[in-house]
Amino acid sequence: MNVAVSLLVTCSEEIYYSVKIMNKQCKFCGYMNSSSVSTRAIDRPWFEDDKFAAFITQGALTKGWTVIFPKEHVPNMSSYYLDSDFWAFVKTVHLKLVKVFGECVYFEHGASSEGSITGCGVDHAHIHIVPLKFDLKRAVESFDPEINWEKCKSSSLHKLTCEYLSFSNDVPNQDSLVYVSKLEQPTSQFFRKVIAAGLGIPHLYNYRIDQFLDNASESLALLADKENTCANYI
Repeated sequence: MNVAVSLLVTCSEEIYYSVKIMNKQCKFCGYMNSSSVSTRAIDRPWFEDDKFAAFITQGALTKGWTVIFPKEHVPNMSSYYLDSDFWAFVKTVHLKLVKVFGECVYFEHGASSEGSITGCGVDHAHIHIVPLKFDLKRAVESFDPEINWEKCKSSSLHKLTCEYLSFSNDVPNQDSLVYVSKLEQPTSQFFRKVIAAGLGIPHLYNYRIDQFLDNASESLALLADKENTCANYI
């Protein structure tokens, strides 16, 4: 049986089993080519175009928590940070989320290769756009003061060749201010830990266990209701 079970331990905080089935197709790619057997609404995009897709994600700590990923299979988003089509798509998704859920932040756990725990168990590039009621920068700095963050424009992220974490409180575009940390060691679910702590539920950060499916389902319903309401005025 071509199944490998590996025990991963990160920062002495998280222990989980990653079951990897050889030759199994990427989960995100599966969603796009209909090979996924899942019938869950959250496993289908709520918005997409020819190049990108937006999903309400499992483990939505806040309502509206969305992941955006390219339909091309790549390990991180660095190659897209100069892509005008990418930013046009992100801007559209961001505006839709703000109208329903309020101000958002965006961030990425930038893995450099498939199988890295920095990708949080997903070997397909993606960014998160998350409605948030508190200052993510302040929360990040408080969570781990030892991490070094550099300021740059989002377009500069395309130069990165190492693993990284990046986040921004700004409206997403090529010139938005982002904070980036170049990782010396892989790390898993960093921003989820930060946000869970900021929400007062630090032990509920792990999307594999703490799925918050009610938040995800309600988010989809609210987005659909907003789209239907707008359509009625056209």
